[in-house]
Amino acid sequence: MMRSLRCVLTAITLALFSAPLQVQAHGGLPVSQQILWQDQTMLVPTPYWGVFLGSDGGPWHWICEEAINPYQMRRFARGQDGTLYATDRIGLTVSRDGGCTWKAVSSGIHAFQISAIAGDPLSPRVWALATDEVASGTGTGLWRSEDAGNSWQLAYAMKGHYPIGLVIAQDGQTLALTSAAMTTPITQVLHVSRDGGLNFQSQTVAFQVNGRDIGSILPLWIDPRSPDQIYVATRNLSPNVLLRVGLSGPPSEIMRVDTGIWDMTRDAPRDQILVATSRGLWSALGSAALQPTNTLSASQCISVHGQARYVCAWNYAPDMAAIARLSDDATSFTPIFQFHDTLSPIACSADTPVGTICPPVWQTYADQLGINLDERQKTSSPGACQISSHASQSSGWLGLLLALCLARLRNGRRVALHVSKPTP
Repeated sequence: MMRSLRCVLTAITLALFSAPLQVQAHGGLPVSQQILWQDQTMLVPTPYWGVFLGSDGGPWHWICEEAINPYQMRRFARGQDGTLYATDRIGLTVSRDGGCTWKAVSSGIHAFQISAIAGDPLSPRVWALATDEVASGTGTGLWRSEDAGNSWQLAYAMKGHYPIGLVIAQDGQTLALTSAAMTTPITQVLHVSRDGGLNFQSQTVAFQVNGRDIGSILPLWIDPRSPDQIYVATRNLSPNVLLRVGLSGPPSEIMRVDTGIWDMTRDAPRDQILVATSRGLWSALGSAALQPTNTLSASQCISVHGQARYVCAWNYAPDMAAIARLSDDATSFTPIFQFHDTLSPIACSADTPVGTICPPVWQTYADQLGINLDERQKTSSPGACQISSHASQSSGWLGLLLALCLARLRNGRRVALHVSKPTP
């Protein structure tokens, strides 16, 4: 509560002392959602904007969403062969050249809605959860591709279900899917494979929160020490709960919080469990119970890479970090990336979609990231004095920030502000 109030007061104070400028956001405020890895390079998908790419220490570049597909809430995956996948409103688009060219998948799952997509951690295989035109359609279920998305095979049919989420264990052998079975009443189902997707077992997940049956559930994590334990989070409840579901017996409640629960992982060397929520991180050492931390005001994802732990954090006050690196004890963080650190679109040939589309889009919308291109040009000119390229203090952006802070203060949920784009 106090952090949200400070956010509001900060926005109001800055707005009072800023010159009024007309600003329209690029569809919505950028908020980091995932971290995908390509060696030491982070790929950070962001709704309404596309993908930001960079490393701990920089530099950072951008793939504009206009070159990917029209679905602004797309989810991404990366295969171990480097192929990138992005969900569209219907079907998928795929890039096989590092993000410069995106093409729609033309067979297999091209006519289905994709609710989740994930790359196998040890092979080029990619898994996608698809829904046919209706849940009873024969195409509803888990699909896989072994050849960079060129062809797709139905691995597990889920007729009569609405697929919801997918998570894969670190060894690639255990897969957990969730769905809503179209029964009366609707039931929540967990489907688990322990042989790399060859066979699945399903079980109903029944649980009540404050006397109410849970609605949809999303699989978050499979404990590599005990692959039979699947962790799932409820959606659209107040509060939401994190549940551990085993082979038998009722689910066990692990934590509850009055906001969204988005990600979970374990840092093995430090023997620490981390959970990302819209109101910051929860953590536990060893077998201790999860407890909230005061490290970040919001978090959407967690990624352990080598000895470092990275978090999709809050680009705005009070965190001022789109990507943050946690300290060893997870009680503090170092900002790694803010959106105004972006230098330019990624370098692609002029005959590729990204090489053609993104440079003019960058010229139009860079200021929405807090980047003053005129100042950067002055800074790069011979003999020019050094001028900061940090966030510009336009009243329009601050108004958006204030509105977002107020929304977070009301319900603590992950929020996207929808603002129409100006005509270039």
